[in-house]
Amino acid sequence: MNKTIKLAFTGLFACHLTQPLPLLAESYPTDTLPTNSLWLAEADSKGGGHTQTKAKDAEEVAPIEGFTLQHRVNDDKSLATKVKPNPLVLLQTFKKGLVELLKQHDKPLEINSEINLIGSPKLTKEIGALPTLTVQTTIDAQGQGQSNLLFPEFLFQQGKESLVWKGFTGQMKFTETFDSFETSLNVAELTTEEKGKFSLSVSPFTVNSTLDADFFLNQMNFNMPVLTLVESKGKEKEEVKLTGLIGNFSVEKTDSGLELGSGMFKVGQLGMTGKTTSKFSMNGLSVSASGAEQDNLVNYTVRTQIDQLVVNDLAPGGSIDMSSTGNLEFRHLDVEVIKELQKTMRNLQMQSGAMSEEMLGIIVLGKFMELAPAAIAKSPELGLSGVNLKTQEGQLQGEMTIGLEGKKVTSLKTEQLLEGLHGQAEFQISKTLLEKFLSPPPKSDKKSKSQKEEMTAQQQIDSFLEEKWLVDAGAGNYKVVAILQDRKFVLNGQEIPLPFLNSPAPEEGTAEEEMPNSKKKAGD
Repeated sequence: MNKTIKLAFTGLFACHLTQPLPLLAESYPTDTLPTNSLWLAEADSKGGGHTQTKAKDAEEVAPIEGFTLQHRVNDDKSLATKVKPNPLVLLQTFKKGLVELLKQHDKPLEINSEINLIGSPKLTKEIGALPTLTVQTTIDAQGQGQSNLLFPEFLFQQGKESLVWKGFTGQMKFTETFDSFETSLNVAELTTEEKGKFSLSVSPFTVNSTLDADFFLNQMNFNMPVLTLVESKGKEKEEVKLTGLIGNFSVEKTDSGLELGSGMFKVGQLGMTGKTTSKFSMNGLSVSASGAEQDNLVNYTVRTQIDQLVVNDLAPGGSIDMSSTGNLEFRHLDVEVIKELQKTMRNLQMQSGAMSEEMLGIIVLGKFMELAPAAIAKSPELGLSGVNLKTQEGQLQGEMTIGLEGKKVTSLKTEQLLEGLHGQAEFQISKTLLEKFLSPPPKSDKKSKSQKEEMTAQQQIDSFLEEKWLVDAGAGNYKVVAILQDRKFVLNGQEIPLPFLNSPAPEEGTAEEEMPNSKKKAGD
C-alpha cells in the first residue's frame, strides 16, 4: 500500500503545478529567522542547526526531488533548468523564462516547454520514469498570453498494486505585464488499488484560480463530484464515499495592507458503510469563513451547518439522527501581528532551501512566540456562538467564550497567563437528549435491560443536580453556566477549586516577569 500511496501523492502533486501551495517545509530564508527564540537555540544545540537535513528523512517525506524545465522556440532549445521541489518556485522560474524569451524574439510568439518531475531514487526504481508535462504558450502581438498544459495518461501495475490516472489538462492566461494569471485545471479520473487491502477512486474534478504576479492566490474555486475509499479486512469491507464537494476562496487586501481571506466549501454527502449496514451518513455539510478589520483589530468567523448526520451504534445510547449549526469566532486579533505572520509565511513559500518538517515547526512556533506579547496585549478571544444541535430526543444549545485580558498579562509564564485568563459558557440540554447521551449502548436483551438503563441515566442526572453540576431550567431542560475570572472557576453559582488555578499568584513588580517586547509593536 505504501507504493500506491506514493503514486497517488505524485499524481496529485503534479496536477497542482499551476495552483497556489500551502506552507512548504523546505523554504525558509535564513536571514529572517526569529532572533529571540529559545526554541531555535535548543534545536541548534541538538541537531546542528536548520541547514542540516537528513537525506533519509527527506526521502521518506518527499518522493519528488524537483523538476527540470526546458523551453523551445522554433528548433532552438534552451538549457534545461533544474528547479527544487517547490511548485511556486517552478511557476516563478517558468515566468522568468518567458520574460527572457520575449526580450530575444518578436511578437507574436509561440513557445513549447517541457517539465519533468524528478523522482527520488527509491520512487524511480519502483515505478520508472514519470510522464512529461508539456506546455504550449502563445503570446499575441499585444502581449496577451495563454499556456496550454497537458499531462498524459499514467499507468502503473506491479503485483497487487496498480494506479490508473488519465492525467490532466489546463490553461494559464496572463497579461502583457505578467501581473496576474488566470488558471484552470481539468483533472481526469484517478484510481489506485492494492487488491485485498484498499482502493481509492477520485472522479474527474476541476480547479480554477486567479493569482497575483508572484503566483500567490487571489481567488480559487473547485468541484470534486465523487471520492470513494474502500478498505478490506478479510471478508469485511468498509467504504467511505464523499459526493458533491465544492468550494471557493478569495483574498482581499485591506487599507492597512492585511490580506483577509474568505470562502466556503460544501459537501453534498459523506458516508461510511460496513458489510451490510451504514455506520454513519452526513448530508449537507456547509462551512464558510469571513472576517472584518476595524480599529486595527480583526474579527474572524467560521460558520458550520450540517443538515443531517446519522450515526449508528453510537457508544452512548445507540444511534442518533441530528442536525447542527454553530460558529467559531476569533476576536480582537491584532492586525500588525497577523501581517507579520503573513509576511513570514510568504517568505517560507518564496524561498527555496532544505529544511525538515520538525525545524519548520520550530521556526513557525518561534515566530509566533516572538509576536505573542503584541497579540495578547489586544485581549484576544476564542468563542463558540449559535451552537444548536437538534435531534428527535431534543436539543443542545449554547455559547462559550475564552480569552486573555491583555492588561493583566505581563509575561508568558504560566502564572501570568492564568492571571489574565477568563471565560464563560452557558449550555442548555433537554432531559431526553441527556438521558440518551448518558445511557449505555443497547444490549441484546432490550426488554430486560431498558428499564435499568433508564434508571442508570436518571441516577446520574440526580447526582449531577445534587452536586450542582446541572441546574433544572424547567420545561424538561437542564442548563450549565460556568464563569472563569480572576483565577476562580464558578459553576452554576458554586466556586469549584481547580488545582492548576490555585498556584501562587505572581508578585507585582518582579523584573523577570516583564513580557519580552511587551512595549513594542509587531514589526518594530
